[in-house]
Amino acid sequence: MVRRFLILTFTLVLLAGCGDSPVPPDPGCPDGMVIHPMWQGEYPGPVIHVIDPVEVPTFADPCDPYPSGTCTLTAGVFHPWGDGDDFVTLRPVEPYTAKDRFTLEETIVEVGETVLVTGYLAENICAFRVREETIHAECLYEDNYPLEALPALPVEELQFFRAGCEGWILVDEDLFDHQKIVDGAILEWGKVGPG
Repeated sequence: MVRRFLILTFTLVLLAGCGDSPVPPDPGCPDGMVIHPMWQGEYPGPVIHVIDPVEVPTFADPCDPYPSGTCTLTAGVFHPWGDGDDFVTLRPVEPYTAKDRFTLEETIVEVGETVLVTGYLAENICAFRVREETIHAECLYEDNYPLEALPALPVEELQFFRAGCEGWILVDEDLFDHQKIVDGAILEWGKVGPG
């Protein structure tokens, strides 16, 4: 929890001197941060195994700097490949500017327009934002799109999940400090289990 406060405080201080950010924030988030609607990667981790019910702090919104409630996690395994829970990643966006006119999937990007990478999905597909449109396309490489990088926030991604709770649970070292919470296991692609 202290770590999360320090990360968000650092982000807000960093942004205070940046002037107008080219990155539109998600509602309630600091400039340059976005809530990506999943955990990222082909094999997202960690797998959370709750051995016995345990009370944990919750955040009303992933962008809130402080917890505002608590939730009792029931025994079980929590992971995006499980059933019925919500999983999100709070992450800095990666802003770029178009050096030439080009097409990203079916969207025409004009010279000078801002293109944002808002998250990695899987299998080399990333989520982009152009104007207000979200586009899923091949991730950036050295020269596959005529883009120039803009300054991005040097902050970590934070993962959250909601398991029948009113608020969001931060996945960090503090969560795993509970004796009743241990690492679960990825058994195979799409399948998780206890540790």
